[in-house]
Amino acid sequence: MKKVIAILLVLGMVFALAACGGNTPANNTPANNTTPANNTTPANNTQPAAKWPNGEVTLLSGYQAGSLTDNNIQTIKDWIIKQTGAKVTVTNDEKGGGANLAVKLSQAKGDGQTLMLFGLNNLSNYIQGIWTVDPTDAKLFKPVCGIAQPNPYSGCVLLTNTANPYNNWEELEKYINENPGKVTVMDIKGKVMDSKTKSLFYQRNLQDKVVWAATDSKACTNELLGNNINIVMLDENTAAALMADKETGAKVKAIINCRPDKDFSYYTPTDAPNLDLIKSIPTLEDVFGAEKAKQYNLANFSFFVVPASTPDEVVAQIKACIDAIDKEAPDSDFGKRCRANTGSKYYSVDWTSESLMKEWQAAMEKVKLFLK
Repeated sequence: MKKVIAILLVLGMVFALAACGGNTPANNTPANNTTPANNTTPANNTQPAAKWPNGEVTLLSGYQAGSLTDNNIQTIKDWIIKQTGAKVTVTNDEKGGGANLAVKLSQAKGDGQTLMLFGLNNLSNYIQGIWTVDPTDAKLFKPVCGIAQPNPYSGCVLLTNTANPYNNWEELEKYINENPGKVTVMDIKGKVMDSKTKSLFYQRNLQDKVVWAATDSKACTNELLGNNINIVMLDENTAAALMADKETGAKVKAIINCRPDKDFSYYTPTDAPNLDLIKSIPTLEDVFGAEKAKQYNLANFSFFVVPASTPDEVVAQIKACIDAIDKEAPDSDFGKRCRANTGSKYYSVDWTSESLMKEWQAAMEKVKLFLK
């Protein structure tokens, strides 16, 4: 009898303990003894996404203060301030096209707080030893987005004086081959127009059959009008304005528009008042076909860059912030400033960091052709 009573007492205690346990709500007893969901740390200990900007932003400018490109950078500075409220400063150092600033950027912390504008001229800076860091090195730099300027594939027109016997590219190339040393071509070392001109002439094996005439941006138009230099390259708008002018139009004629296609969709009548005239000039595609046109064209990329260690999510935030300027109405304050500085729309919205770097590296190979 005592054994029976003892067994009953034990069973009674078990049932009592079970009843006490049953008072704990089921949702507070996670399966497998896991910590309650609202107290868990993020999976794989991931940190919250970094937010940009996180303090003062510095824009590095390898251009003279007050220059056209520097004005573009100042516009983006004011835009970032408007969009984020962050303090933004511009640091100028034009020595070597920003050679010291490029080193500074390569050594900067990868948090997106320091950006620099890279341009086509920086490629030649590196090849010629002016820059000590390679602007196309993906281990050092990561492109973010483009700046307000004409589309990188937009054209530049080769012009000649009407006194010369060639009226198009075919006639010019034939004349050069038959009369080596008789044609003078502008030579403005380190400038975008010079690089684009040489990209075409070197790839057509004409570089040693012409005379490269040293000049500068201010003098080249007068040299063209006086026929002291036979071939000069000017941007589409400037070239078309010369051709449309009653006085200068009688002295110049277009040879070829060094654009790879006929995409003028980013232009408005305000951007290009002589657009119909520009469209009438034969392009690289018209003369050489689509594939050769892409090969001969040297795209004019100009974009902001951060250290390669900058997280992709930060790059995406910077890009989204700056690219939003493209949505500004043409008659808005920033819309007017973009067009006043560049004569065209923003181009970078559809570009990713990877695609920009790929195009940038391809451009480097073309510049090497005539600078080795």
